[in-house]
Amino acid sequence: MHSPEIHAEVRRLAATGINDCEIARRLSVPRTTVRDIRKPRYRRKTVDVACPRCWLPAAPLRLNASEYAYLLGLYLGDGCIQRVGRTYSFRLSMDAKYPRILAEAREVMARCSPTGRVSQHLAGPAKTVAVLCVY
Repeated sequence: MHSPEIHAEVRRLAATGINDCEIARRLSVPRTTVRDIRKPRYRRKTVDVACPRCWLPAAPLRLNASEYAYLLGLYLGDGCIQRVGRTYSFRLSMDAKYPRILAEAREVMARCSPTGRVSQHLAGPAKTVAVLCVY
């Protein structure tokens, strides 16, 4: 990890048109470090916000009153929250005979948790239960 001054100098030299190898020579850092400063391969998807309950970092949720009430009703009827690895998953188990309700629930879950991944699969002996999960 290099200082903010090195990062600023790499960006300044790159803006003048100097290539990565020359910048690395001038600053005595590896060329791959210069490359990673100029074009990072990893960018965070979201800015973490503090959870209002435990104050740990959490992904932001976008809920309005009607979506919250809808998801709360689904949770109280058919849902659970389960631990998956180092995170938690909101999971709904619903009857697959009602594809419109499944599609609406999936849409609301995806809209409320934009950084989460919503998955759906059929379960049960006759594949009659659809399981929706947000990770």
